[in-house]
Amino acid sequence: MLSSSLDAIDGARACILDVAEVTAGENVLILCEQSIRVEPEAIDLLAIVAKEAGASVQVLWTDQLRHSWWEDVPRIALSAFQSADVVIHCHYTIGRPHRPISDAIASGVRFVRNYATDMRTLSSDWARFPMGLYDVIEEQITNRLEKAENFRVVTPNGSDVQGRMARRVALPYFQAEARTMSKSLHRVFPPGVFMPINVIDANGIYMVDNVISWGARIWGLPEISFTPTKLTIENGRVVHVEGEWADQFRHAFDYVATKAKVGDDAWLIDSFHSGLHPRAMTPIHPQIDPDLYWHNMHHHPQFFHFHIGGDMLRDYGTPYMTHISSGAMNATLYVDGEPLYIDGKLAILADAELRAIAENFGDPNELFLQRPVWT
Repeated sequence: MLSSSLDAIDGARACILDVAEVTAGENVLILCEQSIRVEPEAIDLLAIVAKEAGASVQVLWTDQLRHSWWEDVPRIALSAFQSADVVIHCHYTIGRPHRPISDAIASGVRFVRNYATDMRTLSSDWARFPMGLYDVIEEQITNRLEKAENFRVVTPNGSDVQGRMARRVALPYFQAEARTMSKSLHRVFPPGVFMPINVIDANGIYMVDNVISWGARIWGLPEISFTPTKLTIENGRVVHVEGEWADQFRHAFDYVATKAKVGDDAWLIDSFHSGLHPRAMTPIHPQIDPDLYWHNMHHHPQFFHFHIGGDMLRDYGTPYMTHISSGAMNATLYVDGEPLYIDGKLAILADAELRAIAENFGDPNELFLQRPVWT
């Protein structure tokens, strides 16, 4: 118990000091969701570390939003968010997909989307993973992606999509000068995802076997996974849908077209990204808490997904997120013909130079050992 508590303190320090980079005099908001996935003990540790850093800390607990992305943020929560210098985000239904929140981040609020909201995750080796080593991994992946012109993604269930890359999504809160998410206004803890990459002229077959749970519930899809739905993609748009869940997928496209006001762009293949962290995990069985599972799976190398529906760089005048996160597991991703991921694992982790760097932080075989997100 003592060892676990000490590990959780180390995790809290990593979040507040290494990722959020909280300094003396800053106004820090810890925005929390009232749910079993957010434990007061974990929040207390985050607050204590921030106070020890000299920050003024306020903790705000609010209810969950029933419709998540597609529901207005309560005014009290929004006002507190806009007034902060730093937000430690421990809320799973209020967040960056809401336009007023993303506008606040773009205006300069340093936002840390925190998934270590329970003691098990906060004390995990994912939360305590050396940030210096993670930064090297993300930097090397970013270097590859920024130089690449073309991509191809294939999956074991029959996906094969090719297209051109238009560099990373240049959203204001990612900042042009910040090449990695860990140095942008929009950060994640524990870390584990590269910035979305815009796609041009994608063509091929994409076999979708999952949609993030809060969307799945609205559209009538299973929350964890389903028999693959076949999307035919031509010139950057979905032109045909078939499979057991085809009707529900069409409903999803129609929902985004009307609710997010993107019209025909609901069928647009906008961008892709994938998880980076081999130690990403979830503390609760996926069937018990699908939302927590998908938030954490978002950081795992097994999970590749396209953002379908709406152009992230276009203002549709809607306060809600526009895209459908359409996932496929264990993808092999090629950039300019060279594998970046192989069967849902980061190819770069076998690189001799990277492993030599990792030796400064511990045993590379342990640091880079990829585990299932749920064990």
